[in-house]
Amino acid sequence: MIEQRFESMRIMLMLFVVLALQACANANPIAQANTLELRAYAASGTYNIFQAKGLELIQTGNLPDNVSLRLIAAEERATPVVDSLDRALEEFESVRAEIADGTSSQEKYVIVAQRLNSWLERALPLIAGLKSAVKGAE
Repeated sequence: MIEQRFESMRIMLMLFVVLALQACANANPIAQANTLELRAYAASGTYNIFQAKGLELIQTGNLPDNVSLRLIAAEERATPVVDSLDRALEEFESVRAEIADGTSSQEKYVIVAQRLNSWLERALPLIAGLKSAVKGAE
């Protein structure tokens, strides 16, 4: 029961972040996020928006080959790292819920927070590269 409610809240938060990011795609929501968790959500949402825009641009077929290849390369570099970021975010949320239930330790929380931060730091330049490639193709 608690896990279902937690999952529902997580989905709602992700939806809110993605909608907010779409509303301000030219802004920098990652820099404005004030917690590690929100920065991770903002990074993942930013990636999703620019991945979709890049795919849309490629599918129109109006881009020169070199521009299409640049978009594809940027997406291929970012995707596995952002996937790992998403998994680290899920683990972070899970451990936080376990702490609230009294079934996990603060030490484990610190470890997963450090892991999440590490994946976030790896993802940020790759997301910026994808964003730049998309903006350059528009």
